[in-house]
Amino acid sequence: MSVDDIKRVINSLRELPAMPNVVTKALSVIKDPNSGARDLAKTIENDHAITAELLKIVNSPYFGLSQNIQTVGQSITLLGFNEVKSIILSCAMKPMMTTQGGKDLWEHAINTAVAAETIAKKLGRSDSDDFFAQGLMHDLGKIVFELYNRKQAYEAIRLTKSGADILMAEKMVFGFDHTEVGYILGNRWQLPKQIVSVMRHHHKPQFSEFRTSAGIIYVADRIVQDPIKNPILEPEIKIKLDFEINNIEGFRRQVLDRARMLLLNLNSL
Repeated sequence: MSVDDIKRVINSLRELPAMPNVVTKALSVIKDPNSGARDLAKTIENDHAITAELLKIVNSPYFGLSQNIQTVGQSITLLGFNEVKSIILSCAMKPMMTTQGGKDLWEHAINTAVAAETIAKKLGRSDSDDFFAQGLMHDLGKIVFELYNRKQAYEAIRLTKSGADILMAEKMVFGFDHTEVGYILGNRWQLPKQIVSVMRHHHKPQFSEFRTSAGIIYVADRIVQDPIKNPILEPEIKIKLDFEINNIEGFRRQVLDRARMLLLNLNSL
């Protein structure tokens, strides 16, 4: 199926969600080198629902702060610009992902986001916090399957659980896969170029212009799979990665424990 064919499928969906307004604005502020914490706080405070959810999570046991936080500005001061950004994106994306993709897509997105950010920090990346957003959004193309034909979406999932490669299963059922759809959606939503590339290439990171970034999301995605893949990392891709994660099983447990705590707080909102 061609790109134009996929676009026609997407255009035919009456219920295709728009990217949440607060996400679009927050990402715009974040990527602007002339913007700072005060600009982000002002953007968030205009969305009272997101502000309330942010403050509830910030004051939860997940962060274990000794004082009660009452404003977005305080949250940024104590937790940092990027930590607050990750919480905002999670709160804003949750309704779209749980409504259109269901509980499994939502939980996998959070697990991958936490794993990706943790890997980036282990590698000493100065932009490690950006990987939370990349992990959170990497599978957004899957929401189209649910909207287009839920029965076929379940068939693709069944084939995958039976051992089929996920991209092959989706192509067999739909004629296209979620990475192709994700690329088109990401561009339509005007997401940052790096996120769009990761949405397209997280299964084959060697083809991304942001090869290391896509590689980190590939590893994060594979590590948190349930059931876990065997081998966890495909040998033909592993040898092309420019980094290595030691003790993957132990790392997986660490990531899932942290993600479980975050999900517990997000799901209580």
